[in-house]
Amino acid sequence: MSAKVAVSAARMALQTPSISKRYGNNWVLRDVSLLIAPGKVLALLGAPNSGKTTLLKILAGREQASPAAIDIDWNGANVTLHPEQKNSAVARFFGRSERQEFNGARFQQLMDGAAGILLLDDVLRDCTETELETHADSIRNAARDRDLSVIYATSNFQMAALVADRIAVLGKGTVLQTGTPELIYGSPHTPEIARLSGRCNIVEARRLTSSKSDSPEFQTIIGSHRLFTERADVAKLGPINRNVPLAIRPENVEISFGASFPEDNLVKATVTGTMFLGPTTIVELDANGLRLEAMVFRVVGLTVGDECMVALPPDRIRILVS
Repeated sequence: MSAKVAVSAARMALQTPSISKRYGNNWVLRDVSLLIAPGKVLALLGAPNSGKTTLLKILAGREQASPAAIDIDWNGANVTLHPEQKNSAVARFFGRSERQEFNGARFQQLMDGAAGILLLDDVLRDCTETELETHADSIRNAARDRDLSVIYATSNFQMAALVADRIAVLGKGTVLQTGTPELIYGSPHTPEIARLSGRCNIVEARRLTSSKSDSPEFQTIIGSHRLFTERADVAKLGPINRNVPLAIRPENVEISFGASFPEDNLVKATVTGTMFLGPTTIVELDANGLRLEAMVFRVVGLTVGDECMVALPPDRIRILVS
């Protein structure tokens, strides 16, 4: 039996079934399901070769799912999409070859004539910053004004956050997490999502406190630092004798040479390097073997070899699922 995509005739919302795809014995997609609200843009975020383009082509009728084609209930009529249907009236796919230059006028024509379901395969990836902001606005405006269900596939989190209302993170052949850009960045579920959504300190640690503790305490495997973390349910904490990945963004790591508070998870560190990034600078730190990065706006009084105290605020440390 073939899978079915339900599309509302009135507002053209899109709810996909569980979609799978394999090439030989290699499963590229396993039971991937997406919900795209009308008038909204969903970013499909994944590393290169994670199956993003394949999923879009299946929804557009350019690829066949495994084991069946996709049936779409469109305005009360059942339409089966096969790979030979290059110009489906249900979903329009717009992608680019590696050597194809971006054509702003052609892209704007696409936005002006878009209807139903629009599938965009990282079409803005080579735009200048000014072009990017302009065309991202065009995508969001077209979605809102025409009640489009838009999926934008990309491997760049900043692009996804700029274009989309929500993000679905694709990895290991399935959807790992779905949420607003703020949620994906601030509370990633796994190390893979944390890395994909931006710079992040990921630390292996083992839980010390019982699962009933209001403030879970961990000890890092490298450096043996004792850290309190965010509050979490038992399922997220995992067994007390198993390593758990913790995550904290560089901008949440605080460097101090003066008075600090022990409850801020203070560790002693040495500056090992700096990386100038324009408006911000990454400060590289070594805390008894534990490598950390802090992000600051200005480097004042910091040179390689200096010792400092580093605070890792508990409410900024996320417990990840390995």
